[in-house]
Amino acid sequence: MLERIRQIPAGGDHFDLPDELQLDCHKRLQSVGRSAATGPYSRIPQEGPAPTMTTRCTTASCGRFVHPVEDRALSLRLAALLQTFPSGYRFCGTHESVERQIGNAVPLQLAHALGLAVRRMLDLAQGTDRP
Repeated sequence: MLERIRQIPAGGDHFDLPDELQLDCHKRLQSVGRSAATGPYSRIPQEGPAPTMTTRCTTASCGRFVHPVEDRALSLRLAALLQTFPSGYRFCGTHESVERQIGNAVPLQLAHALGLAVRRMLDLAQGTDRP
């Protein structure tokens, strides 16, 4: 897996791998005219939004979860930061449990913004508009 990751350029994915490092399952899909999954073994772009974090967000073979420039999958801490958890937030449980917690979470900043928007709409509907 590390050799695959090393061969993926910045912004690249498994389609950029040399033939000998292509996964057999992807080769089979391409041989019958179907495009292979585009997420596995893909680097997170350095610019723009990050991909959606899933419950396997530190597993390179499960999505666009390869570090943008380093030859490694995301760490739990980086995945948590992408979900806008504070850097000091402490998770409890095993690696797999924490990975699920991060992947199942609504990004905190998004949840906060949605909560403020709902409160504003309720205030407007009740005629108690606040700044």
